[in-house]
Amino acid sequence: GQNYKIHWKQGVDFTSINFARSYLWEDDDWALLKFNHTETREKFQVVQNGVNIDGTVEKFEVPKSTDSFGSFFLDRTENEEATYFLVNGKGDAGNSLQFKGHQCWGDHCNPDPNDDVEMEDFLRYWDKDESWRIDPEDTTDLSKVPKDGDSVWIRPTWRMMLKGKTAKLKTVIIEGHLTFSADERTELHANTVSLERGKMQVGSSEHYVRASALIKLYGDFETKHYVFNPAVPSCNKCLILASEATFHGIPNEKTMVKLVQNAAVGDKEIKVQSLLNSFWKKDDWIAISPSSPAEAEYERVQLSEDATTSDEGVTTLKFEPALKYAHIGETHTIGSYTVD
Repeated sequence: GQNYKIHWKQGVDFTSINFARSYLWEDDDWALLKFNHTETREKFQVVQNGVNIDGTVEKFEVPKSTDSFGSFFLDRTENEEATYFLVNGKGDAGNSLQFKGHQCWGDHCNPDPNDDVEMEDFLRYWDKDESWRIDPEDTTDLSKVPKDGDSVWIRPTWRMMLKGKTAKLKTVIIEGHLTFSADERTELHANTVSLERGKMQVGSSEHYVRASALIKLYGDFETKHYVFNPAVPSCNKCLILASEATFHGIPNEKTMVKLVQNAAVGDKEIKVQSLLNSFWKKDDWIAISPSSPAEAEYERVQLSEDATTSDEGVTTLKFEPALKYAHIGETHTIGSYTVD
């Protein structure tokens, strides 16, 4: 009897594996194969010659006398989800079996995109463990907030609210509703984000995003491609929008403003014409154009706190790093000309 771990480093788990058992196996020979889940598998099946075999058994460390070739069990723990498959010399299943792993199982897996789905009447919150249970009140479900390296499925009936920053995920598949909080900075980090049906909403026409929303995609030359559809070329670092996505930021009433006060080398704040306090927020980036003919003397800095506006209508912007060049904000008269 031996235990073997078959680890999936990256990409999608198997959808089907064929096992060919040698005729030399004796009844008391056995090996237990452990498959970790890098992608969710809702159901497993054992198939022989096109016929399904019910191989599900209770969890064990050493197989019982009744456990035969093709027996398997699913083990969900706090830190891991894995499936164990038994190969031994017992059973009349023959020497060849097919083990299938279904990422989705049931009528909900291939819904008509035109069909209406009855959404849940409550919000799930990304940062709450119970939000990742099929039934949030089922305490026996050990689902947790997704962590680095996990893949995520927003189910068709779910209404998920994202606040704050996610872990660095692998694949995010959205079939329900995913809403980014409009009132605080939100960040979705993943290799691939695929909106296959449902809705992704960042703010609304009545409630603009007043902070910021970021979707950051990861991947490099060695990263395996994600195939969305055989008819669509595979891609790396993909944001796939095959359904409704809406993005509502504060209207850009002013994209350029004037300095109202000179800024010196080493300064970490500038004074500009009045802006809405909510227009520029901490961590936003701004560009400062040069005040000389030298085009290279532009600067790009990041706000260290939210913009503030005085009663006199002057907006203060504080930032990092300090200025490398001087910038003129006062009006000068040269002869009969006014230089602003």
